[in-house]
Amino acid sequence: MRVKKCVDELKALAIKTINDCTVKKTTAYFGKETQLNVLLPSGDEKYVSFWVRDAAMMAESGLISNCDLKRYIEIIALKGQNDDKCVLLENGLTVPAYAVADHINYDGCPVFFPGTYNSGQDQGDGTFGSFPPFCDNYYFVLMVDAYLHQSSDYEILDTKYNGLLLLNRLEHAFAGYNIDDESGLCCSDAEKHTVDWGFVDTIKKSGKLLMASLLRYNAACALERVFEHRGDNTKRNYYFALAQKIRTNVMDVF
Repeated sequence: MRVKKCVDELKALAIKTINDCTVKKTTAYFGKETQLNVLLPSGDEKYVSFWVRDAAMMAESGLISNCDLKRYIEIIALKGQNDDKCVLLENGLTVPAYAVADHINYDGCPVFFPGTYNSGQDQGDGTFGSFPPFCDNYYFVLMVDAYLHQSSDYEILDTKYNGLLLLNRLEHAFAGYNIDDESGLCCSDAEKHTVDWGFVDTIKKSGKLLMASLLRYNAACALERVFEHRGDNTKRNYYFALAQKIRTNVMDVF
């Protein structure tokens, strides 16, 4: 009984936290200005944008409604993922094809780098990496995985956003950039570094990266489950093998 009481109290606290971080805002995420609930990283609105990673981590709780969670996924799919062309920004910054934004402003414009709300050509000087943080690509996959688990709405995978199936968007996001081919791990160059994940975005790392690779492992497992559900054994086996490769090399390297 004591354990149950503790779990119930923690669940109530989690629900309160999510509710406190959910704020109605005027946004242009769906083509016109509309009042929508937006999940923010904090209840005091110190962050005035929709952050992908924070929403994804809260989605893992299973305490966000299907309706709200689907809307957050659609915001990313419509406004928060680059298309199939690499984009060169000022100060030597690069947004690779299908990179997922760090955050998405209320006007519907994606910002791919931490430390700024500027969605234009100047998104920083490289302090927060020459490439967008690794983590958001994988958190996008994991947010959809959480939604599928709680809603069983697998039809969303075959919904097109900006002309591309959500499932294709997830696979492109997973494929990512700056991956060590031999190990399957995320890696960063000392000269033009890539942020590991958002909560260490002020730290410059080089070589193979642990946290980003763990997220990549989890995303590979999520895609394995997706293709198992779809009965696509070729793709299921591909992601299973890749997940095991990442797992083995995480253990060996770190």
